[in-house]
Amino acid sequence: MRYTDTIVAIITYLLASLSDLKKIDFKTLYLDRGFFSIAVIRWLKALKIPFIMPAIKTGKTGGIKQFLKGRKSYKTTYTMQKNKEDFVTFNLWIICKYKKGKRKKNGVEYFVYVVEQPTVSLDYIHTDYRQRKGN
Repeated sequence: MRYTDTIVAIITYLLASLSDLKKIDFKTLYLDRGFFSIAVIRWLKALKIPFIMPAIKTGKTGGIKQFLKGRKSYKTTYTMQKNKEDFVTFNLWIICKYKKGKRKKNGVEYFVYVVEQPTVSLDYIHTDYRQRKGN
């Protein structure tokens, strides 16, 4: 791998390395928010690899932020596009958590995940994702 390699090339290299080990079998790929891109999501969907990654909430309105409302967690689909030819549609799971005075804050906090072929339910995805590193 070189620093000039694309993120898709890096993921392909790492997945190939895992398949060479043969003893490692994974059910779901947990990715950091740094992988949130059209190219990565499209590539993993094409490979039919189950994955979970946080979506980046940018901008003031529209985009992913348009889904940050309500008091219940829910699922939807979203199409992210750069231009007419460069786009991807994916499952978006919006998790609604109440702060309940934690860190001296109250109100609703939203977590948004891109999910493909999930192995967990909507109720447990946030907990499951946070435990990906043994936290």
